[in-house]
Amino acid sequence: TFHPDASPTQFSTRFYYINGINTDGVGHRNVAEVIANITQSPITGIYNLTNGMAGDLKQCLGDWLSIVRSQLGEEGFISDRLSQSAINKLAAISLPHRLSADFLHAMREAYIAPAEIKGGSKTDAHMQKALKRNLASLSLYQLLARNVNCRQIVVAHSQGNLVTSFALWGLQAVYGSKALSRIEIRSISSPAPAWPRGINNRIKVYGQSDDPVTWFDPKNFTGNRSAGNWDQFRFKSPFQYVKSGGIAAHDVVYNINTTNLYRRLRDDAGIAPF
Repeated sequence: TFHPDASPTQFSTRFYYINGINTDGVGHRNVAEVIANITQSPITGIYNLTNGMAGDLKQCLGDWLSIVRSQLGEEGFISDRLSQSAINKLAAISLPHRLSADFLHAMREAYIAPAEIKGGSKTDAHMQKALKRNLASLSLYQLLARNVNCRQIVVAHSQGNLVTSFALWGLQAVYGSKALSRIEIRSISSPAPAWPRGINNRIKVYGQSDDPVTWFDPKNFTGNRSAGNWDQFRFKSPFQYVKSGGIAAHDVVYNINTTNLYRRLRDDAGIAPF
């Protein structure tokens, strides 16, 4: 059952679902109900209202650029993120570096990465005004801030990842990276170029590497890809092509069922997988 206003006192974890591009209200609700049935938990739906394909793409571009600006301005970006990329790139082409990658990342975390990003670079009033350019981001920001002491899990699909990332950058700017310490992201078919440091190690990315939407995520090419499941599905015959690439690989329910996200969501809810 889809419950839009779950009380945090009833369940130990609050789940949210944010839809992607060009989705009507019925489509949003249907996917939220799928997630509610998997987790056997209330789901708070944040509807990313469509303005038609052209309008949605324009909004995506604006959000994408805003996120890039936030990333470039984040404390420790040059030293931490670029060294992370270098380690991962070397590990991809060299066995010695692959074997030492975990050690090198641990050293990076200990000596290069900032231990914490302080809040206060923006006020709450300023951030709420800035987030009005995308009302779904504003709604998510308000909900996450209101329930910051609860465990909160956001399931975001496609453009919903831009909505979510935008809101999280806002939280970190106002309250610091500690405000994200109980938030987790289940990211599906993401074009998001960056996520704030405060969400590190609590984001899982799911999708198909032959999904063209994910190609707008530069982390796929810089070695900063988030931990998760990135299966490559290839078609074996023309009759199976619909399951193996192009826009079909972008479908949200398809990705829930063909990656380990289904089992992850069951685990998130504290129930055994089927």
